[in-house]
Amino acid sequence: MAQMRAAIYVRISTDESRQPWSIGAQKERLKAFCKANALPLVAVYQDEASGGSTDRPGLMRALSDARERRFEVLVFYRLDRFSRSVADTLSLVMEFERVGVTIRSATEPFETSSPVGRMLLQMLASLAELERAMIRDRIKEGVRRRALAGGWTGSLPPGLKFDDDGRPVPDPKHLPVAQRIYEMYVRERLGSTTIARILNAEGAANPRGRKWTPQLINTVLRSSAYAGMVRWNKELLAAAHEPVIDLELWRSAQAIMDKRAQHPRYRRGNTSPYLLSGTVRCGRCGKAYIGINGHGRGGVYEYYTCQGRQKEGKTSCDNQSVRRDHLERAVIDQLSRYLADTTLLERALSQAREERRKSTRDRGESGALARQIRETEEVRERYFKAFETGLLQPAMLQDRLETLSDKSSALQRRLNALTTDADLPEKIPGSAIAAARDLLGRIHGLAPERGKALLQILVKEIVIDSRDDARCTYRLPLSEEAVRATNSQVEAVGIEPTSVVA
Repeated sequence: MAQMRAAIYVRISTDESRQPWSIGAQKERLKAFCKANALPLVAVYQDEASGGSTDRPGLMRALSDARERRFEVLVFYRLDRFSRSVADTLSLVMEFERVGVTIRSATEPFETSSPVGRMLLQMLASLAELERAMIRDRIKEGVRRRALAGGWTGSLPPGLKFDDDGRPVPDPKHLPVAQRIYEMYVRERLGSTTIARILNAEGAANPRGRKWTPQLINTVLRSSAYAGMVRWNKELLAAAHEPVIDLELWRSAQAIMDKRAQHPRYRRGNTSPYLLSGTVRCGRCGKAYIGINGHGRGGVYEYYTCQGRQKEGKTSCDNQSVRRDHLERAVIDQLSRYLADTTLLERALSQAREERRKSTRDRGESGALARQIRETEEVRERYFKAFETGLLQPAMLQDRLETLSDKSSALQRRLNALTTDADLPEKIPGSAIAAARDLLGRIHGLAPERGKALLQILVKEIVIDSRDDARCTYRLPLSEEAVRATNSQVEAVGIEPTSVVA
């Protein structure tokens, strides 16, 4: 044994609540063990990973070097540092021994050359696996208790951060971006891909310092932390922290995400040719108009049709379908005419600016709203105290808190509307108008996703009252950069609805 070269393997696990032996302590002890046993040390391998799997970089390097005969003995502090799975332990031992490498523990007297030694190895491996399972159960129970008590578990989404007591609180730097994501997704019906593109074009702050991705947008939209709730075992529980997103807005986002997940045609990122997807709704039943196609003698025919009628038949809605090419051509032609009418555009901008100014004049209501918000928060605090003293059951608390949260959010929205500055430009940039007209002229040559994004900037809503009567609300192009990038990075302003015959 004195002539054998040794390598040491050390590991700490991220899933253990206690780390009695750090990486440094294990190295020190193992180096002393090798010196005492006259084993020349030639390599050190280490991991910071769970022992429940063999997918560990340090362990894989040790196995690779063993196959190349770089050492003859692999030493670890305890068997549970090597592996916490009986099957993995036996498989690894066989693999190392197959290439002529012996494994040794610095604290456990076992060897694998005899039946008794192998039995002891299996017993120790079973104990290591049992300890790992018990650690996981303790962690799971701790998370469960924390969730039931209203405490947040796991990491926080953008816009929230932990205070000194470990409670989620608003992050002023990133919360406005998260709130805007919900507004764009629910109010403007934009998809996660479009929202990510908009935020990246604007250089919106991301707490991770990376670009926004559709996956991150979906994470923001799904997080219950914004609604003041914690998710446990597929159940939503009232959390101890305050909501930062209006509960109704959050629930609407969940409903939209579920609907788009179930029906791919509702997703904004799909590449269907229907350029007005998401902007058309039925004037009779209020449901969306969706793109469909049918086959006839002349080939394939494409239509926009009422979703209510499509699903439930004429008894639900008797509105008619509209040919896709007729509606899209009518909208694009009318948009081109409006964009050429600078007098109309200036009048629409002036009207929008005046409406914003009116909303900022009535300041007398602000004080009363602020007082009502404070009173609502005081009521919420009294309910929390009643819950803490056992006078109120969790179900009753959650129902009442949701009602108060809705009231507080409505008051806050009204207060925000009164304090909004009239920050619209005095004039629409001519370059923005030119860019919009240029892209409209060649919209059918653009990728479907980009064509849809352009129309989402310029078209707020289309209401179909009948096959020959459609009412359109358009938006003003306020930035050349936003138009050319086909995103709505500058908030668009709606022109008064006008009729378009499709």
